[in-house]
Amino acid sequence: MEPASAIGIAAATLQFLDFGVRVLLTSYDVYKSPSGQSAKQVALSTIVNDLDGLLDQVKVATSMPLGDALESPVESQLFTLVEECKALIVPLRKALGRLQRKGSSTYTFEPRAVSETRAERETSFRKSFRCALQVVWKESEIVATISKLENMKRRMMTATLFVLWYQSKQREVQFSKRLDEMAAMLTQLVSHTGATDEETAHHTVLQPSSQQKKIPSPEKMIEVLNDTQTSEAQEIRDDLVKYLWDHKRHPGQSPHARTIGSEAITGVPEATRHQIHTSIVETLAFDTIRLREDSIPDAFRETFSWIFQTPSTTPSGNLSWPSFPDWLGGDRRQPYWITGKPGSGKSTLVKFVLQSPSLEQHLNHWAGSLPLLITRYYAWIAGTTFQKSCEGLMRTLFYQTLDSHPSLIPAIDPRRWSLLTTLRCVVDMPRWELWEIEEAFEALLSHCGETIKLVIFIDGLDEFDSPPFQVIHFIQKVNSRNGVKICVASRQWHDFNDEFKSNPMLRMQDLTADDMTHFVRAKLAGNPGFQELRSIFPEDSSRLVDEIVKKSNGVFLWVSIVVKSLLEALTEGDGLPELQSTLNSLPSSIAQLYDAIWSTVSNRNKSKSAELLVTFKAAHGVLDYVTLWLAEEEQSPPPKYTAAGILDQMKRRLDSRTRGILEINQDGIVQYLHRTARDWISKPEVWEKISSGIEDVDFDPYILLVKAETLGISDPRHLSPYTNSMSLLWRFVSRSLWYASNVRDTDANRLKLVHILNTFNVEVEKIAGKFMDDISWSSPVQGVSRTCHWSTSQGCDSTCKPKFENTFLGLAAQFCIIPYLRAILLSDPTALKVKASTKCLSPLENAVFGHQNRGFGINDSYAAYPTAWSGFEFSISQEKRLQTIALLLEQGANPEDKIRFVGKTITSVVKALKKRELELQPASNRYWTEVANLLAASKKERSLGFRFGLRTPGG
Repeated sequence: MEPASAIGIAAATLQFLDFGVRVLLTSYDVYKSPSGQSAKQVALSTIVNDLDGLLDQVKVATSMPLGDALESPVESQLFTLVEECKALIVPLRKALGRLQRKGSSTYTFEPRAVSETRAERETSFRKSFRCALQVVWKESEIVATISKLENMKRRMMTATLFVLWYQSKQREVQFSKRLDEMAAMLTQLVSHTGATDEETAHHTVLQPSSQQKKIPSPEKMIEVLNDTQTSEAQEIRDDLVKYLWDHKRHPGQSPHARTIGSEAITGVPEATRHQIHTSIVETLAFDTIRLREDSIPDAFRETFSWIFQTPSTTPSGNLSWPSFPDWLGGDRRQPYWITGKPGSGKSTLVKFVLQSPSLEQHLNHWAGSLPLLITRYYAWIAGTTFQKSCEGLMRTLFYQTLDSHPSLIPAIDPRRWSLLTTLRCVVDMPRWELWEIEEAFEALLSHCGETIKLVIFIDGLDEFDSPPFQVIHFIQKVNSRNGVKICVASRQWHDFNDEFKSNPMLRMQDLTADDMTHFVRAKLAGNPGFQELRSIFPEDSSRLVDEIVKKSNGVFLWVSIVVKSLLEALTEGDGLPELQSTLNSLPSSIAQLYDAIWSTVSNRNKSKSAELLVTFKAAHGVLDYVTLWLAEEEQSPPPKYTAAGILDQMKRRLDSRTRGILEINQDGIVQYLHRTARDWISKPEVWEKISSGIEDVDFDPYILLVKAETLGISDPRHLSPYTNSMSLLWRFVSRSLWYASNVRDTDANRLKLVHILNTFNVEVEKIAGKFMDDISWSSPVQGVSRTCHWSTSQGCDSTCKPKFENTFLGLAAQFCIIPYLRAILLSDPTALKVKASTKCLSPLENAVFGHQNRGFGINDSYAAYPTAWSGFEFSISQEKRLQTIALLLEQGANPEDKIRFVGKTITSVVKALKKRELELQPASNRYWTEVANLLAASKKERSLGFRFGLRTPGG
């Protein structure tokens, strides 16, 4: 079937159905013929002829030459629906025949006047067509027919869209173009028949205005296409995603993807285009995308300005460093390398450069007439995967590019652009995989030098969680493209030195002496004690400043720490001899300086200080000061505490207990003073010294963290991030339960954890329940009720309904929270037998298969089922998962229970996965082998128990 045939059939049938609905609904409306002509008085013969004429058009549309037999089941379905449409109109046709036999001729189709009296309304109604129709046709049957006709409109729309999609798949014809043609057809029908279903016509006597349905508008077509309750529409979306996300097929190779761009979305309103832009950009963002940049201190006033100035000359007449402005404005292809010792100020300089107006002024000389795109990435070894990987680098640069230049989206991200513009709305998209990031980044590079000039600043090459040669190879690859300029910063490791030693470069420790002198003088000059000393001993005071700078060996961080120590001494009234003695006692090595700092923590605070550092190190991702405070508090916080009060208290506590090794940044995030502090604390001998200082033998940082998260979510003042998004809420839930999974399995911890998690369960329900109430959870396809537990919403949103239910016990098994599971199952041996419904996952399923992310599932051949914990941010070790499975089996979990959504037993699915993974992933196969052994042993034990009467089949 040709696309024009499908659209023609839809046009004829929808007009036919719409005419029937209009005739039945209208009593006080102007009659409109199929051609769009209006009349207030209409003969019955006219109505009959119009209806017959529309029926003839349907017959012509469905009998026109179609070539061979129907090509697909979807085309057959369309013709089946046409026949149903004809059958639906039969009762109306019979009623009209009965009216003709009664001799009725002309009827009123006239809008009712607003001032019409009740008597006038009754007189008018007696003359109306609807009143006459009630004589020969029951009112209940009229209403039922209207409902059926309206429902058939929607079914016809869906069937036609499905046929168009099938044709696009078969011939790689642009589906978006077919939608435009169908939208044009609907618009034409609307112009003939009057108002769309979004508009309100004149009121009727027998029907409320909300039922005054008309021809479906183009917007209604998009609504049908994106109806998550319609299996056909869902199949179109799934097929479209599968087609567009076939990474073996480059988008540019397909006419379908190649032609879908700004010129191919005439049916998409500008507001929708903006939403599409925003949606695509937001999919690239991650929680910590700006965290490292924000945590880097701004340059001290009047420092680092030399970077944009003409370099000074050495006694031999050479430049002290290669001119940075000349490199920015020139065509030199080599990356500029900023290097230096740890703590010498490399990151601060990079941030200063990016914040300076001079940067763009110099770069414009290089960019010429092309748009200039300046991007940046601050690697951070202590951060998340995206903060210390080439994938995170590409994702961040890609995000910044699309955010500032959305017009590039169709060209460099055609897959997502095609999906959203084809569907004409914002929908859930597949998660970004590495291959797609690489493909999009390559597309971005292909535009450099032609449509844009790209500048990339990368700070912290030494902070990537990958070998230096891989980072260097990435930079070489990007730098080989035209229209790209790269500036990098790193420590002077031999790998980077070998690669960049011939490049334009500068060493921070060689150039910052004047900046450090200015910093020390300005800081000390602001202290009244130093002002007094300087007025008495001006030369000695100046000499002290010079000695500080000299002893720093070019490490700005060392200067900052030492000055802070001297300021404290000045506040206490120390004189110049004491200050000189303090300076002399401090080691010049930054690592030894941290040792000296830790030694100043009082013995009274040593244990609490160690607990604080251990808790901070145990946290997953960023830790804000309120959460750390809640973890530290031994009693529940008072109801009227203020965040400002907590901030002041935590700053004081971190200063006294860690002596500044931990600090709170401007966003309220607790962090190391510097990467060198993290390096120091990560040394095995240092960490052993710190952690062994904890006196409380029952101390467990993870139970403190899950307690803190529970207290936080119980307080409305901390809920804003979690109430905005289901995905953010689930990230919080996952992090909290991951903490719980790491709690040591002791008697004391079990009691605490049961109390904490029971409270956690109640508090999350209050938030998740609101999301679930906003979503239509009842679906004839899924059949999952809103009364289900909040854990059912895992991986779901407004466009994704759950396929199965879950329980909190199941969630605890999924996250392998052994202390909680053991406590619950020992106190209630029947807990494993309680099922919320027939669609509920069992705890054993949760434990065996782990995190069931959206899009993950076991199909009939098991080929698409992943190892569920791989790639999950809050991963659980295989060993802990096996321990959880063993515990559940020991407590009576049945390995022969069926997995609800595939109809197979857990044992049979595990065997299939074991067989599949044997060749594909040996490491994963070892897990499935261990699981299979546990299930087999349990099955054997249960069998023996049944045989000797020790168990019942349900126990």
